[in-house]
Amino acid sequence: MASFSGHEILNDEKTVDLYTSATESGTGDSKGVLIDDSTQGNYSERTQSCMTSGASAYWALHYSAPRSSYEARSVDNATQPLPANIPMVIRFEDQTIRPWDLEPRSIEEAIGKAAAGDVLSIKTTASGLLLANVSCSETAVRMQRVKTLLGAAVQVTVSNWYHRNEAMIRGVPFYVTNEQILDALVPYGVMGARRAVSYTRLDNGVCLESPKNTVMLNFTPELAELPATVSLEGEEYRVQTFRRPPMQCMNCFGFEHSAFRCRAETRCKLCAGFHNHRECTATAYRCVNCDGCHAATYTLCPAKGCFKEKQSAPHDAIASF
Repeated sequence: MASFSGHEILNDEKTVDLYTSATESGTGDSKGVLIDDSTQGNYSERTQSCMTSGASAYWALHYSAPRSSYEARSVDNATQPLPANIPMVIRFEDQTIRPWDLEPRSIEEAIGKAAAGDVLSIKTTASGLLLANVSCSETAVRMQRVKTLLGAAVQVTVSNWYHRNEAMIRGVPFYVTNEQILDALVPYGVMGARRAVSYTRLDNGVCLESPKNTVMLNFTPELAELPATVSLEGEEYRVQTFRRPPMQCMNCFGFEHSAFRCRAETRCKLCAGFHNHRECTATAYRCVNCDGCHAATYTLCPAKGCFKEKQSAPHDAIASF
């Protein structure tokens, strides 16, 4: 990761994800971000082009409180815990609307008005989403009730990679929407709710998304203990702790690292051979991790279970996705 004029330059989408995770956990900084699509590009020339044309897909917005205010808070709250730093994802329903084509100051003011609270920072991702970090769960809930931004329809959710105090409930009827679930469970300390989905890729490459009856819940970070049950639509649901599956490399299919940082030789997830799975001609499965008769990505792989057990409880953990 290089630096240029007091900003960080993120060379690809994976690095953006790592940067966002670090910012969420409090280990990142509060500098602006420039996303570069070419590791050999001229940052100075490309930055000037972004500033003059306003049409580059690689501007990443960043706004924070004035330095004087930040320093004052640092002095006054030196002994206080850090803000919750909850990442909120803002998606424009009209995919032709791109954040980098809009006036940055207008975006800042619109999000500030919608949040009606302390917005720690605002950035864009390479895929054209707005990412606003807010300081408390009340602001997070308030933002999710926002349906328009700058006159355009938006969807606002807690980021999928925010895993602090995460749990789930099962058997929720499909007719109950995420908004209805959130409104009903706010008294329990819930600040985010989203229905789980499964994905099926067809032979023609089309990926189908199917909703499940499981709902993921984000409880407020201030909550010391999760409730045993919650009531929704007149039914009681048991709150189950949720452990994220361990990070798995899509290059060697080992655990606890990503393909971006992998230096191992490519392995096949189907037969464990030293080739890409798209080139595999084997007729039998063989796991590269446990030597079992299944693919390396099998959910119930014993090796994956061992790594999963080593992870901390979900309400204490923040992980990258």
